[in-house]
Amino acid sequence: MKKTYYVRVLPRQEVLDVQGRAVYQMLSQHQYPVKQIRVGKLIEISLDETVTDPKAILSKMVKEGLYNPLVETVEIEGL
Repeated sequence: MKKTYYVRVLPRQEVLDVQGRAVYQMLSQHQYPVKQIRVGKLIEISLDETVTDPKAILSKMVKEGLYNPLVETVEIEGL
């Protein structure tokens, strides 16, 4: 049976999040009580059941191109 993992990528706190700011302004104009919004991406990855070390595989995938460590943070869920 395959196992599904989620890789959450968000802009670093110190990086200007243009999309987050735009969404924040739009929701604020509609009177929603938002304090902060950060827009990122969620990547769903299903691995074959034969994988014996999912942490190593997922870490390698992340490092090889799923995020930019200069401007983004990453978190792997499901390990």
